[in-house]
Amino acid sequence: MTRRFMRRYPMILPAVGLVVLASVISPRQVEAQDSGAVDLQAEFTNTVRPIIERYCEPCHSGDDAPAGFGIDGITHLTQVVGDPDRWNQVRNFVATSHMPPPEADQPSQKERDLIVDWIDRAMSSPLGGANRVTIRRLNRSEYNNTVRDLLYVDLTPADDFPSDDVGYGFDNIGDVLTISPLLMEKYFAAAGLLARTAISLPAFREIVLDASELTTSGNSNMTPDGDIGFYSVGRATTRQRIETPGEYAIKVTAWAQQAGPEIAKLEVRVNGRVVATFDVEGTRAKPLQYEVPTNLPVGVAEISVGFINDYYRPDAADPRQRDRNLYVRSLVITGPHGVQSNPKSHDAIVFVTPALLEHRSAARRVLSSFGERAFRRPVTREEVENLLKVYDLVRKSGDSYEKGIQVAVQAVLVSPSFLFRAELDSTPIGDGQEWLGHYEIASRLSYFLWSSMPDEELFDLARQGRLRDPETLRAQVDRMLADKKADALGEDFAAQWLNLRLLETLSPDEEVFAGFTDELKASMIGETTMYFQDLVRNNGSVLRLLDSDYTFLNAALAEHYGIAGVTGDHLRRFELRDRRRGGVLTHGSVLTVTSNPNRTSPPKRGKWILDNILGTPQPPPPPNVGVLEDSREAIAASSLRERLEQHRTAPMCASCHARIDPLGFSLENFDGVGRWRDVDEANRPIDNLGELPDGTKVDGVEGIRSYLLANSDQFVRALASKMMTYGVGRGMKPTDDEIIDRIQTVVAERGYKIRELIKQIVVSDTFLKRTTEKVTRQ
Repeated sequence: MTRRFMRRYPMILPAVGLVVLASVISPRQVEAQDSGAVDLQAEFTNTVRPIIERYCEPCHSGDDAPAGFGIDGITHLTQVVGDPDRWNQVRNFVATSHMPPPEADQPSQKERDLIVDWIDRAMSSPLGGANRVTIRRLNRSEYNNTVRDLLYVDLTPADDFPSDDVGYGFDNIGDVLTISPLLMEKYFAAAGLLARTAISLPAFREIVLDASELTTSGNSNMTPDGDIGFYSVGRATTRQRIETPGEYAIKVTAWAQQAGPEIAKLEVRVNGRVVATFDVEGTRAKPLQYEVPTNLPVGVAEISVGFINDYYRPDAADPRQRDRNLYVRSLVITGPHGVQSNPKSHDAIVFVTPALLEHRSAARRVLSSFGERAFRRPVTREEVENLLKVYDLVRKSGDSYEKGIQVAVQAVLVSPSFLFRAELDSTPIGDGQEWLGHYEIASRLSYFLWSSMPDEELFDLARQGRLRDPETLRAQVDRMLADKKADALGEDFAAQWLNLRLLETLSPDEEVFAGFTDELKASMIGETTMYFQDLVRNNGSVLRLLDSDYTFLNAALAEHYGIAGVTGDHLRRFELRDRRRGGVLTHGSVLTVTSNPNRTSPPKRGKWILDNILGTPQPPPPPNVGVLEDSREAIAASSLRERLEQHRTAPMCASCHARIDPLGFSLENFDGVGRWRDVDEANRPIDNLGELPDGTKVDGVEGIRSYLLANSDQFVRALASKMMTYGVGRGMKPTDDEIIDRIQTVVAERGYKIRELIKQIVVSDTFLKRTTEKVTRQ
């Protein structure tokens, strides 16, 4: 199907080449030539590298280095900026004195500051990529939402696309969104399906066949006038594909040479069945048209006309009575007759027809308008002309106006300008910064809040050049968050931030956690998603994510939690009286994704809190650290805490577990699928006590809530960083720290409202501006 289409319409091939080209070129492949890079390299060699050799290399060297991170082979600046995730983590651990571990030799504060400052400047240099977003394709969610809003169709073709890669915890990060040959095939198939669904071809057709286009049988030949002459009984046949069933008209233009007692008779058959017989009274000078209505089903229809009453008397006295012959000049098939109703999508896209303008002028207006919406910016004259070339190609092949538009739309849907979000337009403002273009801001805002393309109001504001105005942006945030499309923040941002998508693939042990069904799993995901969506819709405090007196339950989830008074399958808000629940940490979704298949995992839960709630991610465990024994004998012999304490006796494990485990143990009253319990698998009382390295107690669920609320500024900062990463499509860098800190401060001052957080992100320099490639911080 795809190959036949490409052979017929080869003009679409250049778009494919551009898509492939865009997918393999990355800004990181272009090496920056800047004197600042030379200075940074010299500083690394002479100052930073010796500190790392002394304090870090004793542990982080060789094939068995902790977390698989060996520093002994790192000698060049490009090795650092080429691994930003790892080195930003190094920077944070050094800055917070988390590394080296307490038992190791410690650098002075001045040495720590030297490392932190150098990493900040390295990541902000041109080699660090500046604060630009890599050109990136639409991810699966964005693709489905965009075609919904662009084409007004109820299809989700991206469900069949390969999974999106994830960077910084999200699947909309340009650095990781690649394109494979399989995905390209999926794009073509989806484009064809979408174009055919959105745009209806005219059901009414007029098929005009000259006599020479019919297949004859019997004694016949072509006359000098172009007619089929039947000199004895014979037939002329055509086979036509009928796409739309209904009532059609078959019209035959014929004339006859009369003889004998009867008028020459013309018989019309459809699929072998006689549908009409006519007396042909037309003459050579004045042929007549004979019409018969008939119902045609979908499929190939065989339509034939025949001469059925031949007469031949060569000895007749009157020469005009010696031979009766029939002549067929043409056959026309029209239909189906009746009113055709186009879908909403067709009327919205094909808003101009050749009935109002000459067909190419009409096509130009349609494709210009559609191209602007699909490309999310004004289209150039050249782009419109290229689309018209596709349209012309289809029209020259004999297809209709609508078919030409349909194929041109298909070409748009495989264009890089549709598939990619490229932020190329900008306005320099000095000091190494530039504004994003207004259309780029419109797209950044709409994909942040809606995971979809801008609507007409955003496009209109972009045309007016008003999307750099803070008050305009604040008003748009309120308007857009009131729209149902803003549910995407819960479905895409919150689901990834809180790792809810992992739950879709998890299968807890059926023997240990009997009754855990796919329906219960879906309810868990729904609870957390709806909770976040409700928070946004009602502009609640972000601190409600840590503690609240309500959640969303249905009968199955309430029973799972041991809560009475909930009936029905649909999730709805429920006021909590039991303070053991409240906040996302006590949601079954979070508690299940942070557990092992057959038991709880305090290290996983503690790490999840540090990574997602406090924004202080821990390094991955070193290789070959072993796993806890989970046999029935091991469970009976010692508690989980005792087994973990034995595990963390290794120096390489102790420093991380000292921060992770106490946080995780505070949630130990919740089993591996989020049910409350007072005893463990061996009927021992649950030990939910925790103490952090600084002596802070985090005992039980109330203890962890109190600890997190006491560190609310750190939580808000972490949430702002996560949401900014999602909103702009790149990881945060040290140069963003000041802006993130400012957002955290303002949000706290204004009551921790979630819409204030979103507005502060949207009006920030990180969201609206970018640094130029040649800037190097000194």
